[in-house]
Amino acid sequence: YYEGEGLVVIDRDFFCVMSFDLPNFADIFDMKKIQVVFLFFVFFQSSLFSSTKIDSLLALLNTNPGEKEQIDLFNDLAEEYIHLDNNRSLEFALKAIDASGQIGYSEGLLDAYNIVATNERNRGNYSSALEYLKKALVLSQSITDKTRTADCLISIGDVYTTLKNYSKSISHYEQAYELYHNNKDKINEITSLSRIGNRNMDIGKQLNDTSYFVKAIDIYENAKKQV
Repeated sequence: YYEGEGLVVIDRDFFCVMSFDLPNFADIFDMKKIQVVFLFFVFFQSSLFSSTKIDSLLALLNTNPGEKEQIDLFNDLAEEYIHLDNNRSLEFALKAIDASGQIGYSEGLLDAYNIVATNERNRGNYSSALEYLKKALVLSQSITDKTRTADCLISIGDVYTTLKNYSKSISHYEQAYELYHNNKDKINEITSLSRIGNRNMDIGKQLNDTSYFVKAIDIYENAKKQV
């Protein structure tokens, strides 16, 4: 957002503040027009890149790859289609689930569960998204993949955030933080703490309780120390 004589950019769920000195910026440019043009450019570039990558992945799929390689390609295609075509994304993710189950490929199954969950969340099917994320969580725990387990916990917390069930989202973020901390993953430690702080702010607003704001500030300060 524009504030005074500087442009301040804040990513709400990743504790990050960048400030640029731009004197009289609002007087020189029409900010709304810049935003529209910029977003159109980003979307166009992203779509063009995705289309090219999809063509390459489809070509590889036609080369008769091995079973695991084919599943990885299904998941890669499903990932690329997420923001372009939900139906195609789900089609490839479900193929990955079926094929992974047949050969016991846990990593391929885990990726596919997460992709389906993302699609379901994008569609507003939050119960289904949680169902697939919880399957992914159980699977990641069974193969003792702490990083993927933490990632699943973050994703589950994000769905609960959308549903405004902040206590559950905080619980999952805290579990994720512990795993990231044990793995010495500083970036994701900060991400987790930022989310915990933001949700405490949300609870404070809901309850009109300033103690949650104080707690959130303490959490943000802790996050800054991790940098």
